[in-house]
Amino acid sequence: MRAPRAGSLVGFAILLLAVTGCARNSNPAVASAPPSSVKSIVVTSTAFAANTDIPIKYTCQGQNVSPPLQWTNVPPEAKEFAIVLFDPDAPNGGFLHWIVFKIPATATSLPEGSLPAGARQSQNGAGRKGYIGPCPPAGNVHHYEFRVSALRSPVDLPDGAPMGEARTQIASRAIVDGVLVGLYRRH
Repeated sequence: MRAPRAGSLVGFAILLLAVTGCARNSNPAVASAPPSSVKSIVVTSTAFAANTDIPIKYTCQGQNVSPPLQWTNVPPEAKEFAIVLFDPDAPNGGFLHWIVFKIPATATSLPEGSLPAGARQSQNGAGRKGYIGPCPPAGNVHHYEFRVSALRSPVDLPDGAPMGEARTQIASRAIVDGVLVGLYRRH
């Protein structure tokens, strides 16, 4: 076995530094974000476990109410929480089922079918404010991502705000996220 040449090792080291340097600075908003000791929020539900079926009650074929959600392992610097429910398996790049923001930083859960005082909802993929439960076309199982985001500053939008504005503000303020994935196939 031959030892690698010194020139090729130096070239590789320079290439590695250049790539990691570019990747680190490719998004200044991320690079300037204060570090958090929390790596991920843990999101759970008493209605279903991660990567298992969402009960019909929480879908368009049932009562179409939001499921109970709980979260732990949150950063102490969180000023509020936001929840986004997204179906990445829906046609045309996915479907946004729900956005809730202005959830107080003291909250650790969201009860079934209700919101805490002061919480606001943006428009969803249907252009209406509020929750739209899983409702895929017949056929394949869809994955529903319940994303809880801890935010470094409050989202400053009115109730019923456009979903694009809400998603942008949530993404720009997120310190850390956690995701609970539920499954649903139309019956």
